Amino acid sequence: MYVKVENDKSLIVTVFSTIYKGEAGADTIVFLVPSEYEETEIARCSVMLRYITPNQIGHSEQLKLLPEMYNGYLQYAIDVDTDMTAEAGDITLWLSCISYQDAVIFKTGELSVEVKPSPEIEKYLPPEDLDQLDRLEVEVSNLKNTKADNLIFDAEDGSLQLSASGNPIGDEVTVAGGSYNIIDGGGAAK
Repeated sequence: MYVKVENDKSLIVTVFSTIYKGEAGADTIVFLVPSEYEETEIARCSVMLRYITPNQIGHSEQLKLLPEMYNGYLQYAIDVDTDMTAEAGDITLWLSCISYQDAVIFKTGELSVEVKPSPEIEKYLPPEDLDQLDRLEVEVSNLKNTKADNLIFDAEDGSLQLSASGNPIGDEVTVAGGSYNIIDGGGAAK
């Protein structure tokens, strides 16, 4: 997919490609950006892609400057990844150009890119029909959702519980006593 920054800073799609839920590495979005903006060389700045996914999570990623220009425009690229395609629906995206002195040179208007739904065959196949790679992917996904990676402690009621990816798992326990000496990640007591 190619997206061009117009003189009025709007974004238009010049070459369209269809993006499906769950894809990663199938497509690249290339942004065509003018080489200068109000006497500032854009190649000497950071061009950031800002986007909001259909599940209302914001992302910010620095775009990679490609070595060749296209019809007088700089080319900045990003591979479509699973952060972008996690959910079907519209992604709202825009660019911010930031100088090395952290000054915002310009922001573009927004563009809506559709992530189309894709059937998830894994839900309908019996386990013996999945190939080895699919089975491994399912097992890793299950482990991510059930393997403890942190603790949740509530100082008010003294409860302590394991969590996986920010979600409580397992049984909650109550720590005996009424005064808690909490140690942060750096080892300092609070």
